[in-house]
Amino acid sequence: MSSHQRELTTRIAYNKFDRDYTCYATIDGVEQIIGVGESSTEAEGICRDYRFNHYSDNHTPEKAAQVAAETFDPSPSALDLPPINVLADVAAELATAAQDADDTANMNALNKAMLQLHAGTVPVPTTGGFLVESRTRGGVVHRVSTVHGCSCEAGSKGRICWHQSLIELIVAAQQRAALATAPFCFFHPSADHDTRNCPRVDEPGFGEPSYSVFN
Repeated sequence: MSSHQRELTTRIAYNKFDRDYTCYATIDGVEQIIGVGESSTEAEGICRDYRFNHYSDNHTPEKAAQVAAETFDPSPSALDLPPINVLADVAAELATAAQDADDTANMNALNKAMLQLHAGTVPVPTTGGFLVESRTRGGVVHRVSTVHGCSCEAGSKGRICWHQSLIELIVAAQQRAALATAPFCFFHPSADHDTRNCPRVDEPGFGEPSYSVFN
């Protein structure tokens, strides 16, 4: 890394009191709050946009291109399930963060969502959101709206439900899968070999943001 380039890392922290997610960015050892999202996916988007703008402003287009590869388009045509191991890894991280924050409702919703993915449940993309079959009542289908949330009993009352967690989990896993297979790569100064043609990047600021919990 040249002397004029500033090292950047980002992380997401769950706030158990406000039940939201904060994006933090650390540049040259100094951490600051970038923004707050209602979900981990929204917070990841805030961190991603910040990284993209940071690298664009510092004239490092190859790094900005790497960040751009993380962008997820939540349109119906974009719903392709990532590998089950990627989904499981993301679910485990999010559920553990929720458990550490004593957020039992969110933890249970994420675990139920992952159980349904293991069982073969696949949400159907539709205009304005997704359709998810009930796991307990045959013939009942819930609509997960990108604007109004889920139409199930819990979602209609503003509570967390596994249907919404299912979509959040898939979106987060898609972002991770897209980053892992991104074609952009560059020379890592600390590597002991030439990584310009490598399939993924381990440069700080790339890869997945770290998750932590406020105590």
